[in-house]
Amino acid sequence: MIACLTGGATLAALLIAPQAANAASKDYTKSRRCGSYEFHSSKTYAYSKKNDGGTCAGHAWVRAKDNLGRISDWRHHANFTSVPSPGGSAYYVTTWHKSQENEDAWVWNP
Repeated sequence: MIACLTGGATLAALLIAPQAANAASKDYTKSRRCGSYEFHSSKTYAYSKKNDGGTCAGHAWVRAKDNLGRISDWRHHANFTSVPSPGGSAYYVTTWHKSQENEDAWVWNP
């Protein structure tokens, strides 16, 4: 089967697409030299959390965009922050997480 594929992008699409299509939620752990952060996203809830035991000064950051195009402000806290359900028939289509203000965000698209 792999011999029939014409490029790495096609192989990547076959390997990634089925997982993304079935994912109801996603958890990710970001490790830094000073500690780690836990990121969680689903269609109705997202949070970022600084795990215990580290020395990181960076806050946990999160924001979300719903299917109606509304994007929350960035929320941050020294240990834990979240964006609650958008309510009604709305659901999240994208969430962003980061472990400090001046870094690229980890993005999840359910």
